[in-house]
Amino acid sequence: MNNKKEAKKSRETSRKTQKTGLKQKSYDDKFKLKVLREMVCTGETLASLSKRHDVPITTISRWISTFGITSPKRIREQVMSKNISDIERKLIEKERECEELKVRLREAQIECEIKKASLDYLSSKYHIDLKKRSI
Repeated sequence: MNNKKEAKKSRETSRKTQKTGLKQKSYDDKFKLKVLREMVCTGETLASLSKRHDVPITTISRWISTFGITSPKRIREQVMSKNISDIERKLIEKERECEELKVRLREAQIECEIKKASLDYLSSKYHIDLKKRSI
């Protein structure tokens, strides 16, 4: 219990406000970022973070807006939408590549047919067997 109080003292300071004269807790940025990192990485709720670190939910909410952190739910949505857009982009790229390959294949088949027709014409005109013989 004593260690908990010492740890708490090391991360917070208190000062009196000019308006009310009441003590107001102040937390160092290192501690704020530690709490926010836990929220982002673990997806822990503000209520459980508040209870565990003995910091009001409104204070953590203010840190979120101050540091420009989005909620874990939004982060997951952004990651999913980024992954989906990456997958969609890759799919479109592969579809384009597939269409290009189909065109090239068709061109190669036409060229092959032209060459076969030319061989047939020349072999019949000059009475030469130009086709390979199987042994």
